[in-house]
Amino acid sequence: MQLNPTHGINFEPGDWQSMLAKAKHENKLIFLDLFTSWCGPCQWMDKEVFPNAQVGEKYNAAFVNYKADAEKGEGQELAKKFNVRGYPSYFFVNADEEVVFAAMGGRPVEEFMALADEAFATRSEKPLAAYQAEYESGKRDAAFIKAYLKRLKQLEQPYTDVFNAYLASLPAGQRQVDETLQLLLDYPKVLVLNSRAYELYQANQARVHELMGSMQENQPPPMAIAVMQTLRQARQQKDADLFEQAVALMIEHAGSQDDSRSKEANEQQAFGLRMDFYRHVGNTAKLIEVANQYMDGTPMSLSLADLHQRDKEQYEEVMGPYLRGERDSSTIEKFEEMRAYYQSAYSSALAMQLNQGAWAFYEAVDEPELLEKALSWAKRSVAIRQQAANLDTYAHLLYKLGRRQEAIEWQTKAVVADGDTDHSSSKEVLEKMKAGTL
Repeated sequence: MQLNPTHGINFEPGDWQSMLAKAKHENKLIFLDLFTSWCGPCQWMDKEVFPNAQVGEKYNAAFVNYKADAEKGEGQELAKKFNVRGYPSYFFVNADEEVVFAAMGGRPVEEFMALADEAFATRSEKPLAAYQAEYESGKRDAAFIKAYLKRLKQLEQPYTDVFNAYLASLPAGQRQVDETLQLLLDYPKVLVLNSRAYELYQANQARVHELMGSMQENQPPPMAIAVMQTLRQARQQKDADLFEQAVALMIEHAGSQDDSRSKEANEQQAFGLRMDFYRHVGNTAKLIEVANQYMDGTPMSLSLADLHQRDKEQYEEVMGPYLRGERDSSTIEKFEEMRAYYQSAYSSALAMQLNQGAWAFYEAVDEPELLEKALSWAKRSVAIRQQAANLDTYAHLLYKLGRRQEAIEWQTKAVVADGDTDHSSSKEVLEKMKAGTL
């Protein structure tokens, strides 16, 4: 993809070897954007950031800019070479194919431009390969390990194994000192259940929280980070036992189990996580078990009147203080949008959960009785709140059950609800249904 150089980043045509040659000839770093076609933040960057004139001016002058789809052709090799763990991933690479800086995720213009400055600031630092060689030779002194960890973090590379090996090399007394405990906050991705780092945190929670007091207020608590990191590792390793440990820890620390509303919110979150995990690992039997167990509870048992009452209660709880003048609504950006959202927040969330379960069954099962059950979930989702996503799911299930004409009618409604969004596939699905080729 090549953008107009006068209106944003000019991504060069050609292959990776030609980028390396160009970078060497011009004495520049390569800016490499690895993306996927399904990645929302990638699409947002293409639309909102890369075309920006200021971004283009800076990146075109400083770098050889190159884009590659991480799931196609040469992009697959580059994603493997640079150990990509999420999208979009950005790598600043020298002509010797050494990564000097890396980052991930969608970023607004100001933050994205700052990445260029960080890349230049780290350009002359010791290459990662040199650190790796010294580490593999047995070097473990504190100054070296800290420098190695910093470099790994700068390059968006995993550092948990290095961190845990460092802890193992320390005398027991040195693991409890503030200097070591501070590393848990500086390198939070090490907080994974059953790791040495997590054991250290558990044994020194009070002191870690005291050290954290001087950090930014928006820093997530270590326990929340531990849950997040463990869920991510369990997903990567397809480890169901580790995954369930993380979910149990999340539920334990997310709120009081004596509070019925907190308990229900925890169950909802756990359901979503479990559906995603068991679909990811391909465990259809467990997926069916989780969906049946959850759906037979609140989602299918509450009447529409009960749902409206829950909406009203949640609206009053969240919006009441502002509407009564107890809080200042002028401090809330887009207050009216927030107010409109909370008028049906509870029922909308439940409709989304029903849709999630129904779509998971559409993708995973072929048995008519299971598809009929999924259809009942999708039907209830649509009855609660019609949205493009659940209309689309309902239509797909009807089609898979052989009810093609009904499917076409509901998919037509999905197209109308979807509008003319650029990334919508509703119209394409409708045409396939009409042709009988879905």
